[in-house]
Amino acid sequence: MKNKDIKRGRYSLVFTDSMQKHFISIACDINTGEIKEPQKKIKKLDLPIIDEYILTHFKDEKELKSYLNSLGYKIPEGYKPRIAYQSNHQLKFLEVIYQNHELYELALLCSRYKTKFSDVASRRDLPNIELRKLVSKAIQSEELWKIFYAELINCLRNPNFYHYLTQNSILGDRALGYIHDYLDSEDETEAFFSARYYLIDTFTAYKPIRGIIVCMQQYYQISGIDVRCESDICTLTENLENEEKEPVKHHKNNNFLSLLSESQLLYLEKHEYFCQLSQREKENIIVSLLSIPWYECVDYTLKEEEIFYFESHEYFVNLPYYEKIEFVNRYFSKNKQKKYQMKKK
Repeated sequence: MKNKDIKRGRYSLVFTDSMQKHFISIACDINTGEIKEPQKKIKKLDLPIIDEYILTHFKDEKELKSYLNSLGYKIPEGYKPRIAYQSNHQLKFLEVIYQNHELYELALLCSRYKTKFSDVASRRDLPNIELRKLVSKAIQSEELWKIFYAELINCLRNPNFYHYLTQNSILGDRALGYIHDYLDSEDETEAFFSARYYLIDTFTAYKPIRGIIVCMQQYYQISGIDVRCESDICTLTENLENEEKEPVKHHKNNNFLSLLSESQLLYLEKHEYFCQLSQREKENIIVSLLSIPWYECVDYTLKEEEIFYFESHEYFVNLPYYEKIEFVNRYFSKNKQKKYQMKKK
């Protein structure tokens, strides 16, 4: 006997007016998401199935609308594509996403396990909550999901992004509650482990995964900064603030004493105050006199937008000169190691 408690698809692709009062439903194949010619009866799909098809076939709204017109759909001017679904007896809409490789891979992952375990749950007459546990456990073991989850936690610890997230309606109150509990708890406490359990359970479901990726995308469009990169700098900032100060390493142009002429150096060394300073303090004075930009002294050649990116962070701007150089060198070194590790995997 097939279990009637197992949820079927509840999403459909539509075009709606600006007030979201009138809409045109688009017929899609329930197994592949392929868009069909206009039909009277529209079947609902699983969300990842719709995304998989759109993400691989259309680069933007213009292409999608053009294809629909070629199939015989008549989309009025001003109508926008949305994904419609019912929640608490209300019709709600999600944004349509184009060309996001990470979302596509995660959609495939979630869809594959949903299909696999739906058959198992149906044969065993398992309730939907048990199906959800099977799917969640399987997804957690996947390397792709582990990378996504590590990046998610890193981004959530970024106060700028967290504030944006709480002001945004893409994630539901329950998911936001789990995020708050997780960030508010301390390691090794019962509250922390409980919050982590529910956070993992939440973000092994496709809709919250989709929601957080959409938030990251929108945050980038608004701020001009990739939240993953910004989170890297926030994490590195925390590490630098908490760890013991390491001895300063001298990089390519960092021995500024050598930039002075012998007469200039002799002049400075006649001053008792200057002689009592540490090597770093001496060089800080020389740097200020020579007006050498910090970005000319790092181990990496920076683009103009990268210089602007660092100088847009208050923490970085307030660092002493040498610590700016150290910070940037360590930032790029960290990211190079991360990319190398990803390639090895």
